[in-house]
Amino acid sequence: MFCPLALEREFPAPVRARKEEAVSVPLAQQSDGMLAKAWRAGNDEALRVLVDRHRGAAFGLALRLCGNREQAEDLAQEAFLRALSRIHLYDDAQPFRPWLFRIMGRLHVDNLRRQREFADANPDPPPAHSSAETDLFVQAVLDRLSQPHRAVLILHEVVGLSYEELAKFFHIPLGTVRSRLAHARVAFRTAYLLLSKEEVAR
Repeated sequence: MFCPLALEREFPAPVRARKEEAVSVPLAQQSDGMLAKAWRAGNDEALRVLVDRHRGAAFGLALRLCGNREQAEDLAQEAFLRALSRIHLYDDAQPFRPWLFRIMGRLHVDNLRRQREFADANPDPPPAHSSAETDLFVQAVLDRLSQPHRAVLILHEVVGLSYEELAKFFHIPLGTVRSRLAHARVAFRTAYLLLSKEEVAR
């Protein structure tokens, strides 16, 4: 289960001499960059505030990517762990969330690649994910898409990966990325209309 306290135990504040701030600003009002700096300077609470600020959105994106609550929790946790282990690469002048989302997107692509390699070696298909865990209509639509279509659509539209980045991550030509996105959008529209009709018929 996704747990901010586990992250705090995994990444305790660096042991450094603490310096009093010239102007005391409540952590909840500080920017992401200020929180990252405070944590690097030895403030454990800053990490908890930073994680609490973004964990809901991170889990929401992970759920849309995975379509499964348990896998989403694992992906969100892994994304935070990866981000915190590379916090020295984070630009304090920029928001933390887009940077975290890009890390999550890369992790998800890597997971898809491993699943594809496993599927190639094991002919039995993995069990389908249930959409009953969420009442969001758009999630129900996304659950009806194939995993490649769902992944490329969310990574581009939500995470914001460019065509070039998608081509690199999936190891496919740029033209194939454009074609796959076009097919994914058509599939989403088709699933949306079908599910809408089913909802009306109930």
